[in-house]
Amino acid sequence: MLDKQPRHVTALGFVRFAPQTSFVHRLSAIAESVSKKYKFEHWNANASRFLFVQPSELRAVHLDHSRVQFQTLDLTTWNDNLDQHIDIAKMALDGYVLDTVDEVTCQFDLYLDVGMSYREVSELGFGSLLCNSDAVSNILPDANDWHLQLVRENEDGVVRVEVAPMSRADAETTFKITPNLQSLVVSPLWDTSIGDRLDELSQDCLYLKTTVSRVGELPVREIAGQFATALEFAKKASSEVVAKLKALG
Repeated sequence: MLDKQPRHVTALGFVRFAPQTSFVHRLSAIAESVSKKYKFEHWNANASRFLFVQPSELRAVHLDHSRVQFQTLDLTTWNDNLDQHIDIAKMALDGYVLDTVDEVTCQFDLYLDVGMSYREVSELGFGSLLCNSDAVSNILPDANDWHLQLVRENEDGVVRVEVAPMSRADAETTFKITPNLQSLVVSPLWDTSIGDRLDELSQDCLYLKTTVSRVGELPVREIAGQFATALEFAKKASSEVVAKLKALG
């Protein structure tokens, strides 16, 4: 499902490690290496972080004393730059002289066009994803909307799935609170890219958010595998949810 609607997916991933007191002199050297190797269109910095932005792709890379973060507003851009992002993470960890990380997290927000109206998705959800509709009625009679969240948490980390029907207004509101949205362009007042993507995603849809976090002392070599696992999970979860809905459609 994701591969068929790549522009209906936003992606955010990060690698977290123990805060480094040495960042005062190491961070700028790391950022300079990244800048020389990957020619980003724009960058800015303050005393504690560097932000590299590729406005033409609506893509950003964030570096600070305890995290390397990557963000895109479509799946194709995420996939096309995944190797670069992993390389930047390795450059940062090399610069900090680290060979393990504490967390690898990847989040995908999906605004899926399933060929149904918001009301249709909502009604079908009560008979498919919320299998015991009588139990729901006993809790809240005449409920006409829902938001489902499933969580698996153990010593290795957390996997979370959120599913909800969304109206055009819901999708617009949700997209507008995407983290760091304005940092993906250089001139938010004049650049229409964010607005164009908002117009594209503002429709009745099935919304899914998948978050896969692996925690613990993870070798750097496992970062790529964790990102791949998170994407495969998002694909599987979205396919399962859509199939369950359409089975009653």
